[in-house]
Amino acid sequence: MRYNTVLKFISLILGGAILLSSCKKEEFIYQKEIKSNRLTNILKAQGLEFDGDNLLVNDKARAVKSLDLSSLGLTSLDFLERLEVLPNLEELILKHNNFGSKIDLSKLPKQVKSLDLSDNQIYEFNGLADVDIAEAKVKTLRRFRKLVLPYSARLNVEVLPFYAHTNKDIQLLMQNKFGKVEPYTTLRKIPDPNLRKFFKRIFKSKFQGDEVNLIKNFSLKEKNAKMNISNCGGFWGDEELEGVIYTSLEGVEYFLNDPRYSGDLMYLPKEGDKTTYTLEYLKPGVKCTGFMVENISTKILDLSSAKNLCRLSLDNDVLVKEIDLSNTKKFMRRGVSGFKSWGEGDMLIFVGCPNLQYLKMPNLTNSDNLVTINTLALINLPKLKSIIDLRALQVIDNMMFAEISAVPEIKYPKKIAYFTDQGEFVSEQKEGEVATKFYIDKDVYKRSSTQSFIERYKPFLNATGKVQNSEQEYFDDDKQFPYYYYKPKAESPYK
Repeated sequence: MRYNTVLKFISLILGGAILLSSCKKEEFIYQKEIKSNRLTNILKAQGLEFDGDNLLVNDKARAVKSLDLSSLGLTSLDFLERLEVLPNLEELILKHNNFGSKIDLSKLPKQVKSLDLSDNQIYEFNGLADVDIAEAKVKTLRRFRKLVLPYSARLNVEVLPFYAHTNKDIQLLMQNKFGKVEPYTTLRKIPDPNLRKFFKRIFKSKFQGDEVNLIKNFSLKEKNAKMNISNCGGFWGDEELEGVIYTSLEGVEYFLNDPRYSGDLMYLPKEGDKTTYTLEYLKPGVKCTGFMVENISTKILDLSSAKNLCRLSLDNDVLVKEIDLSNTKKFMRRGVSGFKSWGEGDMLIFVGCPNLQYLKMPNLTNSDNLVTINTLALINLPKLKSIIDLRALQVIDNMMFAEISAVPEIKYPKKIAYFTDQGEFVSEQKEGEVATKFYIDKDVYKRSSTQSFIERYKPFLNATGKVQNSEQEYFDDDKQFPYYYYKPKAESPYK
């Protein structure tokens, strides 16, 4: 009797346990809508189960702690937000994808603590930290236990160095140029010895031995120092660099992209030097004032932070495709200051850029100052197809348009308020004394907008600085200045 009672008691316990176990399993199987066909297909390929468009969050889904999404051609992290449906996901591997130059890490699920971004071409890591360099404040937005960065991350100077300096407990790694993953450091090498010597001379405070330390600040004098790396010698060059042929210009980015730098970059090659260079990623900092180079191609030229930029000149940049000046706050809006002599006044020059397609001008409406520029030149830009709107422009010294046949329209200044004499304002323009230098080719000349502009300001347009009126127009290939010019006289001054 007692034996049967015990058996019944044991059976009751076991049956209840089985029942509880069955109920428990069913209770933890639930569904989550993915709302992304791309992610649905990715998770199905990982062996996860679906009911229609809904992920079954079962034991298999809960067991996923690491997800490898390498080499899938991903261009954005946006749809990966839905990976939050995997409750125990901690590691995400995103190697060999196509994210482009920027990535927003705020899109990743909060539970991801380990991220591998190696073998990508990413330069900006948004959502990682807010950095106020001026106030020396770093607000961490996203903490990882482990973060692996691609080699391109070495050129990020405004966020990553300060993030690393603040979060020293994070395992922060970065690939070297051979693809090997190493501990992240704020030290950067400048490969060319001549360029390194030059930078050590003008930016001594930024160096630690022979390497640039991205954390270190410029001295007060260094912040405004001009980076004139020209090898042409003479008036425009640096005598210590005259005749130098660089093996590479890598290193320029570490200074020009620094938000604390207030100067500008200039490179003019010596006569006959046809050496060309490529800069991988340029994002001039908020205080940078100018970027004027020749025979340097830019893979990425991001001007979104360059609010103080007022001089931009690209000569023979074969890679640049788009220029956006809409975020600049001073370009062509500095009044008298924007009309100083060449190199000091505002300049917008693009020459021989075969792939430049889009040019977005600064917003010149409602300017507090006169809208001025010293030199505006658009020459040999066969693919440029943006409208050139200069209606708000009030003062200009040199205006040059040639070989821009794809440009649909040039909207000339509505009213030139003042003329100039070699960069100086002339309050009362007298015909024949001073003039705006106006260089154009025959295609530009034949446009109706050009004809109207010439008709209105013909006495004050000149290619030499001395006006002589004539009813006959003359075009020539100026041997001293190898672009076409328009001049209202019958004979060339160079014959």
